[in-house]
Amino acid sequence: MQLTLLTVGKPSAQWAIEAVEHYTKFLSKYARVDLQSVRAASGRGGLPDAEKRTEAERLLKSAATFAGFKIACDASGRSFSSDRFAQLLRKELDRHSGRVLVIVGGPHGLDQSILDWADLIWSLGPMTLPHEMALVVAMEQLARACSINRGESYHK
Repeated sequence: MQLTLLTVGKPSAQWAIEAVEHYTKFLSKYARVDLQSVRAASGRGGLPDAEKRTEAERLLKSAATFAGFKIACDASGRSFSSDRFAQLLRKELDRHSGRVLVIVGGPHGLDQSILDWADLIWSLGPMTLPHEMALVVAMEQLARACSINRGESYHK
């Protein structure tokens, strides 16, 4: 399995850096993990929609050659129980040669062009999460899904 996490910006808070390192190590038991990021839009008085469009262009350019199942994290998407997400992930890995791309946007979220491009829009919950937290939550749920799919116990 190849798991690519593509984010707008890199985590900068120490807690987020440590959590990403932890889940990267955990996930590496199940998959080759590739963390990629694109530069966030300037944020210097720009309009959020314009910044999202700029970031979307960077994301799409970075993922242009990706062949696999594409997941965009956005509150407008579908939410799943951990068991149901594990089932979906297993099915899509089988259909897409074991390759998954998960995209986490920046502070303003993802542009509609990314949501239209993705195979699945995945909601991590109805509340707004800081983008660093969203990355950590997505990684934890991916780790949980891999553990469930292997029949391993994982703290509930």
